[in-house]
Amino acid sequence: MYRVLFTVCLLSFTPMLARAQRSNAAVRDRKFENRVSHTTDNGAATTMTSRAGFVLARIDESVVRELARAWQKSKNGLALEEALVLIFRMGDGSIKAVQGGWTNEAKRFTFEWSQAIYAIVHTHPNKSFSEPQDADIAIADRFQVPMFTITNKGMFLYDPSTKTISTVLESLDWLKPEAWARYSQVTGKSYQ
Repeated sequence: MYRVLFTVCLLSFTPMLARAQRSNAAVRDRKFENRVSHTTDNGAATTMTSRAGFVLARIDESVVRELARAWQKSKNGLALEEALVLIFRMGDGSIKAVQGGWTNEAKRFTFEWSQAIYAIVHTHPNKSFSEPQDADIAIADRFQVPMFTITNKGMFLYDPSTKTISTVLESLDWLKPEAWARYSQVTGKSYQ
């Protein structure tokens, strides 16, 4: 087991950071949905190979409930303390979302690493950057797991398999089970 200190820090704008943000602007503005829900000429969904695509295609009402609980723990993004949800892949092909506990640490989170973790979702304070930041990206790259952030501006994803940051859903749409229908087409789930 690794003891992971999950730290999200507010970065000050420096000329170097501003250049890096401008150079990545095109990548960050792409919608993840364009890479997830591809269909073949006969209308069948293509096979998704990345962990991020696997997770997105299987988010259901139980996962959305856990995301909502994390959002409530963070006082809807008003608190500096972050909430964490760990995603596990189950033997039947589904995913399970589990709260990562509460450490009462400002802009960071400490948890025990397990190789069974399939993806990480955490809140960012409303006054912080919405997208995954350097510490988030370092953990995702180290353990090769998708890193999601949930904020009042939307849900964002850093996918270590593509090294890109994408918008998954805008504003608080990630709290609405029906908003996940476009991703669930791959697995044939229905939210109606």
